Amino acid sequence: TVAAAPMEPRTWQVGVGIETEDHRMQANGFLPNQVWINVGDSVQWNVDSAEFHTITFLAKGQTRPPFNLNDPQQTAPQGGDHYDGVSYVNSGLLTHGSPHATYRLTFDTPGDYTYVCLVHGAMSAVIHIRPANTAYPFSQEQYRRQGRVQRDEYLRHGNALERQAKLLADGNTSAGPQV
Repeated sequence: TVAAAPMEPRTWQVGVGIETEDHRMQANGFLPNQVWINVGDSVQWNVDSAEFHTITFLAKGQTRPPFNLNDPQQTAPQGGDHYDGVSYVNSGLLTHGSPHATYRLTFDTPGDYTYVCLVHGAMSAVIHIRPANTAYPFSQEQYRRQGRVQRDEYLRHGNALERQAKLLADGNTSAGPQV
């Protein structure tokens, strides 16, 4: 039998932040919020909203610090362009429409790694790193579709909250949670 040729490392795209075209509504999330890739692959995060974000992998055992705009460990890039599964790695502040709107990181160690946005306390996602040459469970297009579904859900939720707020502002006190 002939051995299969090794797969070339890939770069996968993940969206960061959500907003409507008119900037009326924003939500914070990584889209999609889970990605399965292989050792040697990279992820490029692309900020898609006016809000600024970080892509941060905390060091093993490190607790998430409260965001501090004056702390360069949080606002400036830290740790290089490879992730070993245990070190602190941070994109620094990323902002849509600026030279700092994307961040790329290559993964060297198998495992499941949660990453966070230091600016937004509830914003996190997971990267599953498998051994090199493992078959991929999803294509980039499937990840894009998953991200669009998640984006649409965030926006549906935001629209429902907006409708509820308008009812309450108009004096409709019976407008309970409709989300």
